[in-house]
Amino acid sequence: MFARSFLVVLGLVVIANIATANNFPQAVQTLSSAYPWANMNCIYQAANICMIHWSNQQQLLFCGGSWLQRNKGQCMKSG
Repeated sequence: MFARSFLVVLGLVVIANIATANNFPQAVQTLSSAYPWANMNCIYQAANICMIHWSNQQQLLFCGGSWLQRNKGQCMKSG
């Protein structure tokens, strides 16, 4: 019984990770259009950190924007 429950939970975790990975490009695009001053390396980092909020765009933008503002010195595009 325990092994069966464990496999079900493991399967759900794998499915959730696949769904999250498929939404990463969308999160990157959302953050890069909202924060055009940030370089792409920082956009990728912010998207990775804030992927938990991918289903709610407002929360994704707030989380990503907060992270980018805290790291603004490193994240400004050069040139």
